[in-house]
Amino acid sequence: MSEPQKGNHTDLYEIKESVDSIAFQLDRCGISLDGIFNNADAGFDSRSFLQALDKNGIIANVCPNTRNGEPLKSTSLMK
Repeated sequence: MSEPQKGNHTDLYEIKESVDSIAFQLDRCGISLDGIFNNADAGFDSRSFLQALDKNGIIANVCPNTRNGEPLKSTSLMK
């Protein structure tokens, strides 16, 4: 699915591209993304990740990262 990354990259390195690639591959295999959701820990609580999930119709279930300040309630707030 995705290529391994060097150790000096964070989990969010090129996250939009990774989410788009996974969604494309699932669609190509005939797997619908309708109703699919993604569970992720606080390390993935970023605007870019949530927007990438929303763009591909994936429901985000991401633990809020308290270091980011006020947690985002919905990806629809980011449009």
